[in-house]
Amino acid sequence: MLEYKSKAKLNLGLKVLNKRDDGYHNIHSIFLEINISDIIFFKKSVKYQLEGTGFSMPYGSTNLISKAYNFMKMEKREAFTEFLIKIDKNIPIGSGLGGGSSNAATTLKVLNKLWNINFDNQKLIEIGKKIGSDVPFFISGGVQQVNGLGEKLKKIKMEFLKNYIILIVYPQIDISTKWAYSKMIKHLPNNKNNNKFPSLLNKGNLKLLENDFEKIVFRTYPEISKIKKHLIDTGAVYASLSGSGSTMFGFFNNMRDLIKSRNLLKSYQSVITSPAIQ
Repeated sequence: MLEYKSKAKLNLGLKVLNKRDDGYHNIHSIFLEINISDIIFFKKSVKYQLEGTGFSMPYGSTNLISKAYNFMKMEKREAFTEFLIKIDKNIPIGSGLGGGSSNAATTLKVLNKLWNINFDNQKLIEIGKKIGSDVPFFISGGVQQVNGLGEKLKKIKMEFLKNYIILIVYPQIDISTKWAYSKMIKHLPNNKNNNKFPSLLNKGNLKLLENDFEKIVFRTYPEISKIKKHLIDTGAVYASLSGSGSTMFGFFNNMRDLIKSRNLLKSYQSVITSPAIQ
């Protein structure tokens, strides 16, 4: 049985720019891969199967692993080995950490090797676009500027992010991305802020980053707003919602402040992690 890590991501700022003619939304964000992972196992089998443990998830055709598997199966077009895929699900669904998209990208990359398809990353990104907006990012991960639906990617160097330790706080609230975007519509006409997040980060201005979904999520779930306040009050130099939520995270300069914050928030699930930057 072969074992692979499927890492999560954080949004360092997220602006929803406009609604497109196709009903989707253009965004501007920075995605940061972090060292929290689902573990995916591949074992040769007589037919494809998907099983899992940990946080609950659908195991049918709607699962992004299954979608990635079927796309790569179409590309193979010759004899191949089927796999039983098992996932140890550590990244909760509806948390804003991109776990499902990461699982799909990991599946594409692994099958690309196991089935000797040998696509380059750009080809895998093209396939990933068909599966989900965040999938292309996870093909190469790291830290990237993200635009469009999430398919316009640009690798950026943010070495200073390695200096931080991160506290991830999951309030065990499942927020639907579809719901969050449906509530965003009324805010779009007032979205005049055209700040480019990479330039803010290069100046070290983490506090100038913002996530447009916070005003929507905090209004409906004030408990999540309180988590952000606790993070900042206990020494986080930057705290934000990731994606459309529900996960909050805080960047800390030292472990002492982070532990103090974690103790204050002990009623919630939390994890200490770091940026996954090579």
